[in-house]
Amino acid sequence: MQLHEFGLPTGNRLGRNCGVTAVALLAGVPFNKAWDKLEVLHRQTRILRGRVRHPRNWPGTTNHRDRTLALVAFGCDVVEVPLRRRMTLATWVLRYSRPGVTYMVRTTSHVQTVMDGRIVDQTTERPEHPREYWGSGKYVTLVTEVTRPTALNTHDLTTIPDWLRRAKATA
Repeated sequence: MQLHEFGLPTGNRLGRNCGVTAVALLAGVPFNKAWDKLEVLHRQTRILRGRVRHPRNWPGTTNHRDRTLALVAFGCDVVEVPLRRRMTLATWVLRYSRPGVTYMVRTTSHVQTVMDGRIVDQTTERPEHPREYWGSGKYVTLVTEVTRPTALNTHDLTTIPDWLRRAKATA
């Protein structure tokens, strides 16, 4: 993905759906396709946890497991990046993000996409510099490097956690 392609996905909408926007953007799929995939994963997760009653209108909230499984289902490679210490989003982007690498960054109650030192979420119209981004002071809790494949995905499955390898094999 090039920085000039880096913007909101087709059909994006506002709401409690930052994870859906991040998955759509990172996987290069329309917002509604990411929404449908994550809604199915959300309902499956609730069933696995014994919560069989489903809300009629899923609000779009996601968890890390579902976002990761959706990215894998769309053919992306995901690798968690270890955090060295507690820091704000602006600090992490300015110090640790690498040019040309795309990240899904979870902060306190939010998910952003980062590429080439710019941040996008469901509220931004264009990639923003960390010092201009509204959530730059939020603390980073998890960083995932995401690679969109350009050809058939032939990476070594032995380096992937078991639960993710099983998900990739069934996707």
